[in-house]
Amino acid sequence: MIDIKLNVDQFEYVYSNLSSEREDLAKILKKSEKNGKITMTLEEDVVDEIRDWVEERLQKVGFDKDYSLTKEGELLEELSNILFLG
Repeated sequence: MIDIKLNVDQFEYVYSNLSSEREDLAKILKKSEKNGKITMTLEEDVVDEIRDWVEERLQKVGFDKDYSLTKEGELLEELSNILFLG
């Protein structure tokens, strides 16, 4: 099991987008909240699947026409780093 710590905005982004794109993963997300930080304890394979989804989404929506990161892209990069480091 891996503990993933997110802020509220990061969790809300992951949960809302997974709910519409990967409901199977969204159903697995269980959280505990303390001091504005959210901790999810997940199996390693679930973390891998969420990280893959984040990477795919970054490629789809994370860059503008000049290939610069958008705000959403910045958030996705943060999430990718968090999920890689676990």
